[in-house]
Amino acid sequence: MTVSTCPVSGGIKLQGPKPLALHNMNLRSEPGVYVVSSGECISHIGSSARLGDRVRTLAHLGTHRGSARVICGAFCTGEAPQVWWSYTKSVARARGIEADLKLERETKFFGAYLQCEDGDALRTALVEAAGPDSWHAGYIEAIFSIGEHLAFLNRRELAEVWDAVGIPPGPWAERLRALKT
Repeated sequence: MTVSTCPVSGGIKLQGPKPLALHNMNLRSEPGVYVVSSGECISHIGSSARLGDRVRTLAHLGTHRGSARVICGAFCTGEAPQVWWSYTKSVARARGIEADLKLERETKFFGAYLQCEDGDALRTALVEAAGPDSWHAGYIEAIFSIGEHLAFLNRRELAEVWDAVGIPPGPWAERLRALKT
Protein backbone atom coordinates (compact mmCIF):
# COMPACT_ATOMS: atom_id res chain seq x y z
CA MET A 1 0.00 0.00 0.00
CA THR A 2 1.32 3.45 -0.89
CA VAL A 3 0.07 6.24 1.32
CA SER A 4 -0.43 9.57 -0.47
CA THR A 5 -2.10 11.34 2.46
CA CYS A 6 -0.26 11.65 5.73
CA PRO A 7 -1.75 9.14 8.19
CA VAL A 8 -1.60 11.74 11.00
CA SER A 9 -2.07 15.48 10.65
CA GLY A 10 -2.85 16.96 14.07
CA GLY A 11 -5.26 19.30 12.32
CA ILE A 12 -2.48 21.09 10.43
CA LYS A 13 -1.70 21.09 6.74
CA LEU A 14 1.40 19.02 6.03
CA GLN A 15 3.30 19.34 2.78
CA GLY A 16 4.44 16.25 0.92
CA PRO A 17 4.95 13.45 0.62
CA LYS A 18 8.49 13.31 -0.69
CA PRO A 19 10.65 10.21 -0.63
CA LEU A 20 13.24 10.34 2.15
CA ALA A 21 16.45 11.06 0.23
CA LEU A 22 20.14 11.74 0.79
CA HIS A 23 20.12 14.81 -1.47
CA ASN A 24 17.82 17.28 -3.20
CA MET A 25 14.83 17.13 -0.87
CA ASN A 26 14.85 20.95 -0.92
CA LEU A 27 13.58 21.29 2.64
CA ARG A 28 14.54 24.60 4.20
CA SER A 29 16.57 24.83 7.39
CA GLU A 30 13.79 26.53 9.34
CA PRO A 31 11.76 25.46 12.38
CA GLY A 32 9.24 22.77 11.59
CA VAL A 33 7.73 19.37 12.21
CA TYR A 34 7.93 16.22 10.08
CA VAL A 35 6.33 12.79 9.82
CA VAL A 36 8.03 9.77 8.24
CA SER A 37 6.12 6.67 7.20
CA SER A 38 6.61 3.56 5.14
CA GLY A 39 3.17 2.57 3.97
CA GLU A 40 0.96 2.30 7.04
CA CYS A 41 3.92 2.29 9.45
CA ILE A 42 4.42 5.73 10.96
CA SER A 43 8.07 5.28 11.82
CA HIS A 44 9.01 8.71 13.12
CA ILE A 45 7.56 12.07 14.11
CA GLY A 46 9.98 14.85 14.93
CA SER A 47 10.59 18.58 15.07
CA SER A 48 13.65 20.73 14.65
CA ALA A 49 14.92 24.27 14.50
CA ARG A 50 16.55 23.29 11.17
CA LEU A 51 14.05 20.95 9.53
CA GLY A 52 15.99 20.31 6.30
CA ASP A 53 19.21 19.42 8.12
CA ARG A 54 17.42 17.10 10.56
CA VAL A 55 15.61 15.14 7.85
CA ARG A 56 18.86 14.83 5.87
CA THR A 57 20.60 13.41 8.98
CA LEU A 58 17.84 10.83 9.24
CA ALA A 59 18.26 9.84 5.58
CA HIS A 60 22.01 9.35 6.11
CA LEU A 61 21.36 7.16 9.20
CA GLY A 62 23.50 9.61 11.14
CA THR A 63 23.14 11.14 14.60
CA HIS A 64 19.40 10.63 14.80
CA ARG A 65 17.51 8.48 17.31
CA GLY A 66 14.76 7.83 14.74
CA SER A 67 17.07 6.01 12.31
CA ALA A 68 16.41 2.51 13.67
CA ARG A 69 12.64 2.94 13.54
CA VAL A 70 12.71 4.37 10.03
CA ILE A 71 14.94 1.72 8.44
CA CYS A 72 13.05 -1.03 10.32
CA GLY A 73 9.68 0.35 9.14
CA ALA A 74 10.94 0.15 5.55
CA PHE A 75 12.17 -3.39 6.22
CA CYS A 76 8.84 -4.54 7.72
CA THR A 77 6.58 -2.96 5.09
CA GLY A 78 8.84 -3.27 2.05
CA GLU A 79 8.06 0.37 1.24
CA ALA A 80 10.47 3.30 1.05
CA PRO A 81 10.01 6.03 3.66
CA GLN A 82 8.00 9.12 2.73
CA VAL A 83 8.24 12.48 4.50
CA TRP A 84 5.53 15.05 5.23
CA TRP A 85 6.43 18.36 6.85
CA SER A 86 5.24 21.76 7.94
CA TYR A 87 7.29 24.85 8.70
CA THR A 88 6.47 26.76 11.86
CA LYS A 89 7.26 30.23 13.18
CA SER A 90 9.17 28.88 16.17
CA VAL A 91 10.75 25.76 17.60
CA ALA A 92 8.31 25.92 20.52
CA ARG A 93 5.37 25.74 18.08
CA ALA A 94 7.04 22.84 16.24
CA ARG A 95 7.48 20.94 19.53
CA GLY A 96 3.81 21.49 20.41
CA ILE A 97 2.67 20.17 17.04
CA GLU A 98 5.07 17.22 17.38
CA ALA A 99 3.46 16.29 20.72
CA ASP A 100 -0.03 16.49 19.18
CA LEU A 101 1.02 14.31 16.23
CA LYS A 102 2.60 11.72 18.51
CA LEU A 103 -0.57 11.58 20.60
CA GLU A 104 -2.66 11.10 17.44
CA ARG A 105 -0.29 8.32 16.30
CA GLU A 106 -0.66 6.54 19.64
CA THR A 107 -4.45 6.91 19.58
CA LYS A 108 -4.91 5.66 16.00
CA PHE A 109 -2.10 3.16 15.61
CA PHE A 110 -1.29 1.85 19.10
CA GLY A 111 0.31 -1.55 18.77
CA ALA A 112 0.89 -1.35 15.03
CA TYR A 113 4.52 -2.03 14.15
CA LEU A 114 5.70 -2.20 17.76
CA GLN A 115 8.44 -4.52 16.46
CA CYS A 116 9.95 -1.47 14.74
CA GLU A 117 10.06 0.76 17.83
CA ASP A 118 13.81 0.41 18.34
CA GLY A 119 14.51 -1.34 15.06
CA ASP A 120 13.96 -4.68 16.80
CA ALA A 121 12.59 -6.62 13.80
CA LEU A 122 15.52 -5.65 11.58
CA ARG A 123 18.04 -6.14 14.38
CA THR A 124 16.71 -9.65 15.05
CA ALA A 125 16.78 -10.59 11.37
CA LEU A 126 20.35 -9.30 10.94
CA VAL A 127 21.60 -11.07 14.09
CA GLU A 128 19.96 -14.35 13.08
CA ALA A 129 21.44 -14.12 9.57
CA ALA A 130 24.89 -13.36 11.00
CA GLY A 131 24.71 -16.22 13.51
CA PRO A 132 23.96 -15.18 17.09
CA ASP A 133 27.43 -16.01 18.42
CA SER A 134 29.41 -14.34 15.64
CA TRP A 135 31.45 -11.14 15.74
CA HIS A 136 29.03 -9.72 13.16
CA ALA A 137 26.05 -10.29 15.49
CA GLY A 138 27.85 -8.54 18.36
CA TYR A 139 28.67 -5.61 16.11
CA ILE A 140 25.05 -5.35 14.90
CA GLU A 141 23.77 -5.51 18.49
CA ALA A 142 26.19 -2.76 19.54
CA ILE A 143 25.14 -0.40 16.74
CA PHE A 144 21.43 -0.87 17.45
CA SER A 145 22.06 -0.48 21.20
CA ILE A 146 23.70 2.89 20.61
CA GLY A 147 20.51 3.86 18.76
CA GLU A 148 22.06 6.19 16.21
CA HIS A 149 24.83 6.16 13.61
CA LEU A 150 23.22 3.17 11.91
CA ALA A 151 25.34 4.09 8.87
CA PHE A 152 28.01 1.97 10.62
CA LEU A 153 26.01 -1.05 9.39
CA ASN A 154 27.27 -0.12 5.93
CA ARG A 155 30.33 -2.40 6.12
CA ARG A 156 31.72 -4.82 3.57
CA GLU A 157 31.93 -7.47 6.34
CA LEU A 158 28.12 -7.38 6.60
CA ALA A 159 27.39 -7.75 2.86
CA GLU A 160 26.39 -11.41 3.17
CA VAL A 161 24.17 -10.62 6.15
CA TRP A 162 22.36 -7.91 4.16
CA ASP A 163 22.01 -10.35 1.25
CA ALA A 164 20.37 -12.86 3.56
CA VAL A 165 17.76 -10.49 5.07
CA GLY A 166 17.26 -8.18 2.12
CA ILE A 167 18.06 -4.48 1.90
CA PRO A 168 15.16 -2.27 3.03
CA PRO A 169 13.99 0.24 0.42
CA GLY A 170 15.08 3.80 1.04
CA PRO A 171 17.97 6.22 0.65
CA TRP A 172 20.47 3.76 2.17
CA ALA A 173 19.73 0.97 -0.34
CA GLU A 174 22.24 2.07 -2.98
CA ARG A 175 25.07 2.29 -0.45
CA LEU A 176 24.25 -1.12 1.02
CA ARG A 177 24.07 -2.72 -2.44
CA ALA A 178 27.51 -1.26 -3.21
CA LEU A 179 29.02 -3.42 -0.43
CA LYS A 180 29.19 -6.33 -2.88
CA THR A 181 31.58 -4.56 -5.24
